[in-house]
Order: sequence, then C-alpha cells, then structure tokens
Amino acid sequence: MAKKELNYTQIPNIILDDTHLNVYEFRIIMHIARQTIGYGKKSDGISLSQFHKATGISVAKVHATITTLKEKKHIKVTQQTAKHGGKSYNRYSLTLIHSVDNHIHTMDNPIPQHGEPLIHDVDIQKKIEQKKIDKRETETIISNIFYSFTEHEKKRESNLYADYASMEAKSPASYKIKIKKQIEKQHKQTLEAFEDWYFQKTCTELMLKYVDKNIGEYTISSIYTYKDTKGYVDASEYEAKGIYFAQAKNSKNKSKVWSANSHKELAEILDLNIQMPDDEYDDE
Repeated sequence: MAKKELNYTQIPNIILDDTHLNVYEFRIIMHIARQTIGYGKKSDGISLSQFHKATGISVAKVHATITTLKEKKHIKVTQQTAKHGGKSYNRYSLTLIHSVDNHIHTMDNPIPQHGEPLIHDVDIQKKIEQKKIDKRETETIISNIFYSFTEHEKKRESNLYADYASMEAKSPASYKIKIKKQIEKQHKQTLEAFEDWYFQKTCTELMLKYVDKNIGEYTISSIYTYKDTKGYVDASEYEAKGIYFAQAKNSKNKSKVWSANSHKELAEILDLNIQMPDDEYDDE
C-alpha cells in the first residue's frame, strides 16, 4: 500500500520569529496563514466559529484577538456580502508580511517625500513614544497575578502555561522555551495571556467543585474574576475587595457574592460557609 504524501504550508519566518505575538495572536495568525497561504489565496472568508473550532480559543477571545491584530495592522479584515442573501463571513488576509516588506523597502530607499521628516527624526520620535509606552506597560505588568506567586509557584505555573501554549506550535519544545523566556523577560502580552489562562484554569476548577452547591437557601451559580465582573457585579465596587468572586442566588433570584484574593482563599471561604447552618442565611 502506497504511503499517503503529507501536505505542507509554507509559513514565513517573520511570523514564526515574531516574539511580540502572544499565544492567542499566534494561533489566529497561523490559522489565517493556513487558510490563505496554504491554499494559494490572498484572503479567505472565515467565521468566528471556524476560528474557535480550529484553535480551541473561545469565540469571545477570538473576537478580541482579531480586533487587537487589526489595530496592530498584522491582519486585514474585509466585510463581504454574500450573493442571493446567503450567510456572509469576514475575509481575512495577512498584512504582517507586507508591512515588513514595506519597512525594508523604506529603509533601502530613505529619501523623504515632500513635507515628510527625515528617517532619523522619525526614529527619535518613535524612541520617545516607546519609552512612554514602556513605562505604562511596566506599571501594568507589576499588577499581573504572576507576581503574587512564590518563586516555586512561578516556576510550576510557568511550566504548565508553556506546555499549554506550545501544544499546537510547529516545534512544541522550542516554542515552550520561547514562552518561558518571554515570561522571564516580563513580556507584557505573554504575561497577559498567562493571566487569562491562569484565571480560566482556576475558575474552572472552582466551578467544577462548587457550582450548584448550596449555602443555606442560596445556590452557587458562577465563579469568576474581577476581569469578568461585567454582567455580574459592578467592577469599580468589587475590584478592591478581591480578585475571585463566587455568586449564589436563591429562589427569589436574590444574589449573594463572596470574594477573595486567591482561588485557594475563596475555596476556604466557600467550604466554611457550606458547612454553616441554614438559619445563618435566613433573610432579615
């Protein structure tokens, strides 16, 4: 029986070597590359559900990541109208490759157009703006959940996240090393992706254990972090009280919320309250 020949997609090195892409951006761009370069096309119509199925990223996160990639001018999204009233999907193409080509072309031909500043003046201004951005990003990084861990926890969770992030990479071992180095270097987007992953993981663990458990007349319905307070409670009111929240409701749809600064602390609070007598929760 003849061996089935494997097919390949040629991925430009500029994508594989870009250390500024977080795990979500990398997966989205790789799928667009697969659907365009892989089929010899410049663009392709892709639905959010197709992105979700191909990458394993939630539809909400896919939408947010696409928005970020558009703002960075790494991808181009074009609305298309289906003929005969059929369902339409946005068309996606990669501009990351073309933007690099244009940058190289500009540096090879540094002759300013009429009214444009010289290249070195632009570079100086970019450095000034970058310093301002770096300062803001440093302040954001310090508040990341990663820095609340002990050194042992940092090492353990970094390994777990690197394993997760590298699952679909072309070379998982090398991509895992890359992710760990980015964390060590306090790469902002990698730390943000790490925090999202960690919150999702720990909230899922808590939900599996506590959702539908009763605390008096209340039933625990959801567990979330301060990043997800929209639709539950007012973020400005609850953010200062903790990081993790558990919401419970009674038969009258009245809510109670418990908060804590870590998922372990929230688990201890819930365990304690679940063991308390029912009359502790009678309405006043």
